[in-house]
Amino acid sequence: MGLYEELREIDVLGPIAPQLERGIYKLEEVDGKPRITGNTIVKIGKRWIDAKFCPERNCANWLYVYFKYYRIIPRGCRNCWKVVFHPRNLKEAFEVLDLQRKQGFPSKTGIEERPHSGNMGGWSSFWYAPLRGGLAGGRKLYKIVQRDLKQRFGRGAVLKRGCTEMERHTFQSGLGKSDEWDKGAEFFDKKEALLAGVWMLNKVKMESPPPMQVAYITMKWIEHAAEFGDASHLDYCDGPLLEELMNYEKSIHAEKDFISSWDRPENGQPKGEGDKDGRIRLVGSGEETEEELDQSAGDDSEAKPSAGRSSLDERSSSGERSNSGPLVSEF
Repeated sequence: MGLYEELREIDVLGPIAPQLERGIYKLEEVDGKPRITGNTIVKIGKRWIDAKFCPERNCANWLYVYFKYYRIIPRGCRNCWKVVFHPRNLKEAFEVLDLQRKQGFPSKTGIEERPHSGNMGGWSSFWYAPLRGGLAGGRKLYKIVQRDLKQRFGRGAVLKRGCTEMERHTFQSGLGKSDEWDKGAEFFDKKEALLAGVWMLNKVKMESPPPMQVAYITMKWIEHAAEFGDASHLDYCDGPLLEELMNYEKSIHAEKDFISSWDRPENGQPKGEGDKDGRIRLVGSGEETEEELDQSAGDDSEAKPSAGRSSLDERSSSGERSNSGPLVSEF
């Protein structure tokens, strides 16, 4: 292995250079040793509510540092088995959260915001198996959760390994799906040991969101449901959060109730310049008169377009572009 390859293998600063320069993380000496330090960010606006916190998972490091910047699959993530279910609306999300609290397993429910999840904007619920249980432990948890979901909702869940973004990355990079992660275990573990020796994040000491944050997230759940047309949000409000906008196609107004004021001189539009008969014409539709086409071409035009064809059409067919920018700017 050449010097360059050796240096790349142990480089921990390159992937986070922009963050270091912006002060998100710091490179400093702690107890006589160089460390990368920073604070775990508390996402007040996150959309997840923990039914029960899972203290053995260190996602702040594993997902948001080791994977995000260095693209490794940490040992904890390779041993993370989880059950996933998708509530169909706000009402089901509350019901699943209630079920999770009664079951007592480490779990959470919330709004899916990841674009690669295949469920962005929808609802997701997760149950986490013990890290030491392996696939057998994951399947044991799955059977219990599956039974309860079937009884309550008439449909079940899936059992998966690690985070979705990790499996998307390894598959798209040619490293295979999650069932092939162990092939890279030696490299992943070596890199993780290196990172664990230099990264020092100040962890937030709250195991679960405090009541004030749960209240805030719950409010955001209801607003999200209203925004996405989920009628079940009405079960938790005194009335619709979003009133229907006025639809003039079906309104009781007569056309004379709203006479156009566009031709008034104070609008900067000389009187008489508007469409005299009130009809709407599209440029290039074939409805323009020769007089209108002459006016649209301008006094300095060397050639006038034929009726039914705009000057823009002629420029497009000849490959000529406007000096003001691409053709799309003409619209």
